[in-house]
Amino acid sequence: MKKLADSKNIIRQEAIKCLSYINDIMRSGSKKDNNFIALILPYLNNSSNWHIREELLHLLIKCFLKSQDQNEFDSYQILDSVLQLFSDTKEKIRNLSLEAIAAFASIG
Repeated sequence: MKKLADSKNIIRQEAIKCLSYINDIMRSGSKKDNNFIALILPYLNNSSNWHIREELLHLLIKCFLKSQDQNEFDSYQILDSVLQLFSDTKEKIRNLSLEAIAAFASIG
């Protein structure tokens, strides 16, 4: 019997849904209390697992696309973290980093 799906993908997708929901909750409060991005950036830069870096980049892009205001984020901290990934060993991570920069730049 063929394997229909990788169980790790299901877990990753549910984790991203959960983190996205947490971001939505934090965004509904005051801006000074919304440190969601600051909480995930250390994992983005320090995870030895490229799958985690990939999913966190997807999450960042999703957060950027939901936003209408760059002032909602600490631009220096985000750009510093994402630019570090331009030297990642995985091409997929380098490409996603560029997409994250583009998504961040697209915020009005």
